[in-house]
Amino acid sequence: MVIEALIAEVSLDRSTQFGIEALFTTKSTTVGTEFGGIAADIAKRAIPAGGLTYNVVRGDVIATLNALASENKVHILSTPKIIASDNKEASIDIGAEVPLVTTEFRDVTVAGAVQTTIERRNTGVILKVTPHINSTGLVTLELNIEVSEAQPRTVEGQSDISIFQRKALTSLVVQDGQTLLIGGLMEDTRRRSREEVPFFGRLPLLGNLFSSTNRSMKQTELIALITPHVVRTLEEAEKVTKDYKDKVDILRRKLQEMREHELL
Repeated sequence: MVIEALIAEVSLDRSTQFGIEALFTTKSTTVGTEFGGIAADIAKRAIPAGGLTYNVVRGDVIATLNALASENKVHILSTPKIIASDNKEASIDIGAEVPLVTTEFRDVTVAGAVQTTIERRNTGVILKVTPHINSTGLVTLELNIEVSEAQPRTVEGQSDISIFQRKALTSLVVQDGQTLLIGGLMEDTRRRSREEVPFFGRLPLLGNLFSSTNRSMKQTELIALITPHVVRTLEEAEKVTKDYKDKVDILRRKLQEMREHELL
C-alpha cells in the first residue's frame, strides 16, 4: 500500500474564518478571484470532541489548494509518502532533534557547579500510520500525526526552549484512492511591536507622542490530506507516486511564484 500525505498550514481570515472545512463544503464560498466553482464534494464523517474534524474529499482538493496558494494563504509543511504493509505500522519523521534541559541541580561537591540532564526531542512532522485492508477494498487507517517546533523562552531570567505541538490521533475508514481531510487544529499567534523616535520615544509623559504600538493576530489551521492506494504491482506504485508528485509540484511552483511576486 502507498499512503500519500500533504500537511499544510492555512492562514485564516474573513474569507476562511470558519476554517478550511467550510471552503470544501460549500460551493458559494470564494477566495479571491480564482476560487469560484472549485469547491470539492465532501462527505462529512464526524466532528470528534476537541474540535478535530475529518472528512472524505471526492473533489480535486489540489485545485482548491492551488486557489488558496494564489492568495498566498497556504504553507506546505511536508508531503510525505509512505509504503506500508497490511496491519503493520509505518512511520516517517521529517525534522530535527532538539536538546531540552529536563533536570538541573547544583553539585554540592563542587562550588558553583551546576549539573543538567539533557533529553533530545524529535520535532518537525511525524506521521505514523497502520493500515488494515478488508476484502471489499475498505481501508481502516490508524493515524498519528504530529507537527511540532522548538520555540525559545525565558524562565526566571534563563534562556530555555519549549516545544509547541499540534497532534491528531484517530482511526478512520476510507475507500481505496479516496482522500481524507483532517482539520480543526487551530493556532492563534498574537504579536506586539513598538516603534519610536530615538530618545524622544522614551521621554516620560511625552514619549507616547513619538512612538506607536502595533498589535496583530494571526490564526492558522493545520490540515492533513491522507490518500491510501492499494497497489499490487511495482508499476501501480510508481504510477500513483508520479501522479501525486506532479500535482504537488504544480502547487509548489504556484507558491514560489507568489513569493517571488511579493518581492518585486
